[in-house]
Amino acid sequence: MTTACAVLLESGTRAGSPAERCGGTDVVVGGQPFVQRAGNLRTALEGLPAVERAAPELSFPTTAVDASGRTVEAPSDGPSLGHSWESAVLGPFALRADRAPAGDGEAVPDSALAAHLGARADGTVRLTGLDGLRSYRVSGIADPPREPPRQYAVFHSPREAQRLVSSAQPVRAIGVLEQRGGGGLPGHPRR
Repeated sequence: MTTACAVLLESGTRAGSPAERCGGTDVVVGGQPFVQRAGNLRTALEGLPAVERAAPELSFPTTAVDASGRTVEAPSDGPSLGHSWESAVLGPFALRADRAPAGDGEAVPDSALAAHLGARADGTVRLTGLDGLRSYRVSGIADPPREPPRQYAVFHSPREAQRLVSSAQPVRAIGVLEQRGGGGLPGHPRR
């Protein structure tokens, strides 16, 4: 029991993703600094009978620019991060308006950032990233898991997020969601 608790404590302190980013998961598998062979690990995790879904935490720096051209600072001096839409379930972020980003030119800001920018579904947001300043069509708005948020989040299609990440190994963690009503994950109490 002591060893198991020590392993959980150690993995929590070394994981590259803040705890609030993965509050909607049952188990988090982290890497230092990235999860090696994340695609293979995700496939293996999703093959387990108690696992409903394994979602990658893929994130990268981004900054929103308001209508006057000023960069928007995140709350509590936290970072503004872009993510793959697949990562939204980890928060969990809930889609409040319209739909998830389907194309490379679409994005879903969290509701706090959308309010700050005055952005609405079918409008646009301007974001800076690796390729400079770019406009994205707002396909939807997502509510963060906590109010007020510590950081702003913007979600992109998985393909666009992969393009915007600077690393060849961008997955920092994989969040595992267990099947509800099943036997649960080994050694993990059911909710």
